Amino acid sequence: MKKLSLIIIIVICNVFPISAMAQIGGLHLGILAPSSEMSDTYAAGLSFSGDVEIPLTNLLSITVETAVRSWSYQDEVGADEGDQADTYSVGGGAKFFFLRPVYAGVDAMYMFGDFNKFTIKPNVGLRFGKLNIEAVASLSEPVTFIGLEVGYFFLKQ
Repeated sequence: MKKLSLIIIIVICNVFPISAMAQIGGLHLGILAPSSEMSDTYAAGLSFSGDVEIPLTNLLSITVETAVRSWSYQDEVGADEGDQADTYSVGGGAKFFFLRPVYAGVDAMYMFGDFNKFTIKPNVGLRFGKLNIEAVASLSEPVTFIGLEVGYFFLKQ
């Protein structure tokens, strides 16, 4: 599954530039904190994602994203440490740049792997040239989290 997700990220980042539309593509690393019921089982998560943005106007872009997220289990006294839970996702959404460099967006994602769930992931961020800093959240139980992602856009219009 990890190989499949990496292949999807590579394909998205390499195939989309061939089209005639201008794109912005990049990679993100993130730290995730589970919330709600998920925080009872998991301590923290890491994410690696690849995405492509296709600007429709000066203020609005549509997005396509794929990601790998790994969750570590809570430590319990006297229990053997378990393995990590891995989640893969694909989805898309939109970003609205209402006051550059600030933007807000929302993505609809389907997660599969150790979790099979559709979720909505709102986000807000700052874009400074090719550097992207983004706060994200997942709103659908049982995969609820908040996180901070830092990314670099190597494809830029």
